Amino acid sequence: MAKLGFIGTGTMGNPIAARLLAAGHELVVSDAAPGATANLEQRGARRVASPREIAQECEVVFTSLPGPAQVRAVVERADGLLSAKRPGLVHVDLSTSSFDAVQSLCALEAAAGAALIDAPVSGGAHGAAQGTLAVMASGDRAGYDAVRPLFDAFASNVFYLGESGRGTIAKLVNNLIFLAGALVCRRASCSRRRPASARASCCRSSTRARPGSTPGWLRSSSRAISR
Repeated sequence: MAKLGFIGTGTMGNPIAARLLAAGHELVVSDAAPGATANLEQRGARRVASPREIAQECEVVFTSLPGPAQVRAVVERADGLLSAKRPGLVHVDLSTSSFDAVQSLCALEAAAGAALIDAPVSGGAHGAAQGTLAVMASGDRAGYDAVRPLFDAFASNVFYLGESGRGTIAKLVNNLIFLAGALVCRRASCSRRRPASARASCCRSSTRARPGSTPGWLRSSSRAISR
């Protein structure tokens, strides 16, 4: 069994980390919230103060964080992963990110001798707890091959999609399909339950975009999808 690092033990990260522990792996964990790792520590994980400490001990480090800014900070801050100066490190990022952020981070880590695998997941916290997530991975093939067996602890469907960023594009497309479905359901609900005047207002509000409301990660990744 492997000794793994895990950074970000929140809604998704915690059940994924728990599954890795249940599979027999040794875990070194870190999270900004003091109590976020308590249940994992009770099951044998060891908490440390910084990403650097994790990278000094572990050849494979998972991150599961709110977004691109948090992932980059964990990598490049003064006590971040790269400060450990560990060539051969494999960083598996399970977070939902953007294409541009992944490409930039991949180049940064490669220059330091590390490999980034962007491997966003789908299936929610319940799927993480049940071990039925879908993983959409991309990046360095040798790095992916090295960590591929680890995904079996928490995922039932694992896809390798090629060069860095493609896994993130697949996840964002998945999210857009889900959101489109939710919009259709909302409009159908408007049509069933409201009088004609209210239906028109509801449907206009559900499709009207506020100026500047499109998130940056969506704009950058949409450009990547259209390439």
